[in-house]
Amino acid sequence: MSDIKILVVTDKANELTIIRYSVKESGYSLVEAGSPSQALELARSHKPYLMLLDADYSALAPKEFLQIVEYAKEHKLCLILIISESLTENLQKHLNRPSIDYIKRPLDRLGVLFRIKSVMRYKDVQNALDVLRDKLKENIERFRQTVVLDEESGIYNYNHLLYLLKREFARAVRYNLSLTFISVNIPALGEIEEKYGARQKGRLLGELAGSIKKSLRISDILARCRNDRLGILLVQTDNKNAQSVGKKIYRQLKTYRISLPKLADSDISEEDLAIGANISLGFSSFPSNEINSFEELITAAEAQFSS
Repeated sequence: MSDIKILVVTDKANELTIIRYSVKESGYSLVEAGSPSQALELARSHKPYLMLLDADYSALAPKEFLQIVEYAKEHKLCLILIISESLTENLQKHLNRPSIDYIKRPLDRLGVLFRIKSVMRYKDVQNALDVLRDKLKENIERFRQTVVLDEESGIYNYNHLLYLLKREFARAVRYNLSLTFISVNIPALGEIEEKYGARQKGRLLGELAGSIKKSLRISDILARCRNDRLGILLVQTDNKNAQSVGKKIYRQLKTYRISLPKLADSDISEEDLAIGANISLGFSSFPSNEINSFEELITAAEAQFSS
């Protein structure tokens, strides 16, 4: 006997006998509700795949019928209504749902068996589609992260920074908002890559990003830029307030020490593992007579490193 259960709700003894034989022949287990009020209780405890509901049950109140239909919809429970020859307007409305089917009287064993197997095949297809849908969501999320995140550091990549910066710059121009870009230059990263490799450098950037985020708001944007730099976009922030944020970040990085192991054949000493010696920050803000595009916002901040 299968673990798959079918719940039947009817008060007609002859039809119940036919359903019993049909369910037994299909290989499923049958759960019988003694009344419509017991149907939801059994559905919650037994979690059936399918419910056969006598729509003409004498004790079935309209409110109970709607509760059963809504429960079936919420819990993806397939529902077969046993109906008379004539369909009421209310029943016709509910039969438009794909998970609700019906069978007309008089019932016969083969007809009930065929309808049960048809609905169960539909249920199997729906379950398979749910699995595929979940996998698709996972793949889309994985692809999204690949597109917008830097693989080594786990923060936004440069291309996504440009996309966000273009959007925020247009918003700042339209609504006359302040916008500041901070470029963080960390010369020690080049030496780290040479001695420890690019992957370790990327991991370190991720650690630094985690430290920097403590000084940022949720709305601010942190990304990996070109030439081993980090970029910070402070939305609705003028240069004066950005300088205050920059000072906090500078103090954090100035004392930051690398957690990488010392290499036996390396000439890097313990003092060299503190990356803050030559760190520098470049600022550029909008509105400004010198800034007319989002590209110029980046260029102006990075130009301060060579001035």
